[in-house]
Amino acid sequence: MLGELGTFQTGPVMYDGVLYATTHLGTYAVDATTCRKLWSHQHLAQGAEMNATNKGIAIAAGRVVLGTQDGFLYALDAKTGEVLWER
Repeated sequence: MLGELGTFQTGPVMYDGVLYATTHLGTYAVDATTCRKLWSHQHLAQGAEMNATNKGIAIAAGRVVLGTQDGFLYALDAKTGEVLWER
């Protein structure tokens, strides 16, 4: 359904009727009622990675926050997937 082959090391997080799932480089939002993909965000690794895993996401104040294996931290808009900031 998400169009990505690979493992999902963490379980999805449900927030406000939306399921959020992560893979090694992808973050996805899926409508929990219709199972329709709402948006996706792909991280392109820019440095050395420790391994090909992920630690999932946190959600607060309308933001989806996630870290990557090459040391980036993202805040995405929970409704649109737009990158609000990255460090």
